[in-house]
Amino acid sequence: MSLAPLLQMGGGMDGGWTVAFIGPFVGLLVMGLFIYLLWRVLSGPVSSGQGSSESQDAMETLRERYARGEIDEETFEERAQRLRNS
Repeated sequence: MSLAPLLQMGGGMDGGWTVAFIGPFVGLLVMGLFIYLLWRVLSGPVSSGQGSSESQDAMETLRERYARGEIDEETFEERAQRLRNS
């Protein structure tokens, strides 16, 4: 018995309808994956919003230092203004 008929057109007696039916879906899936990966690469790094978190932490540290008396009011206001503008 030869394997040639089994390897042609979908591998069986069905005439290859499975390849004709599933093939376009596989092509669309591969194309969609390619477009998604291209979009991810071209969109650049995703911003995590850590900049505002860091300035909040700095402001909290500044408030704590002012509350402990380590810095005076003028220094506190000056540094707080710088943090708000950054």
